[in-house]
Amino acid sequence: LGAKALNEWVPRALALIPGAIRPVVTHQSGALQIDALRANYSAAGVLAELTPFIDDTAQAFADADLVICRAGASTVTEIAAVGAAAVFVPFPSAVDDHQTTNARFLVDQGGGWLLPQAQITAEGLADMLKKMDRPALLARAAQAKKPGAQKAPVFIPPLFVVCVPQRFRPVPILLHSGHCSRTSPEGLDPSHKYRELLMKLITAIIKPFKLDDVREALSEAGIQGVTVTEVKGFGRQRGHTELYRGAEYVVDFLPKTKIEVAVDDARAEAVIEAITTASRTGKIGDGKIFVTELTQVIRIRTGETDSNAI
Repeated sequence: LGAKALNEWVPRALALIPGAIRPVVTHQSGALQIDALRANYSAAGVLAELTPFIDDTAQAFADADLVICRAGASTVTEIAAVGAAAVFVPFPSAVDDHQTTNARFLVDQGGGWLLPQAQITAEGLADMLKKMDRPALLARAAQAKKPGAQKAPVFIPPLFVVCVPQRFRPVPILLHSGHCSRTSPEGLDPSHKYRELLMKLITAIIKPFKLDDVREALSEAGIQGVTVTEVKGFGRQRGHTELYRGAEYVVDFLPKTKIEVAVDDARAEAVIEAITTASRTGKIGDGKIFVTELTQVIRIRTGETDSNAI
């Protein structure tokens, strides 16, 4: 899962770049999107190394000339710590649009580019990549690594890494848009004072018969802990009418199922997409998803806190 929009647009953009100068691509998608990603590249006629996970993103960033990514906390922080040029595509549904704010800490000091998802086109992205050369990318990388960039109060996500060697030569491109285990680069402090802000509580109200589908999707996404509650409510459905002994009764409250999942910010987008995809029927009453910040989590048995307690 992860940056589904990038999974769709990047192969189309690469197809518009002549083969002699087309980037060589490694694209990380997350387990749930890998099959769709392979289909996208096949349809575009682009060869690439496609992988569900990257074990060491810090090293991947260090090897890359260009990173095309979301702008969650650890991604922005790791890019600043490693020193890599980046095109940031903020997740448009992020709470308070915080990913755009994250990206600006590097973009405003010349450490990258900001590309809103709504503005992405295959033609525009292809043109952007064709115009990039190594000297310009090295300059952006140096700005990203400047002291102060690593101290930005940022938040965490899925990404794409694009390696662009010299112009007029095939370019390695690493595209990453889903879960991964993150290895902290040298200088990256895991006890960063904003760590407590890097958690989300995702609450979904769904149709009861969709519970098993959602639970399976979350399991495939690597989510182990889920709270499920039977609830009642109504929205645009406005309840329904029932017959009892020949008389009609309006039932205002419909049975629903509430699912609550606490996750690191890095996994929030994947969880949202997993729930959305698994619970959608296309009809009124499919429900809603609410995303809120978690400031503290404590595991009662061990006393572990925050991300370690999720």
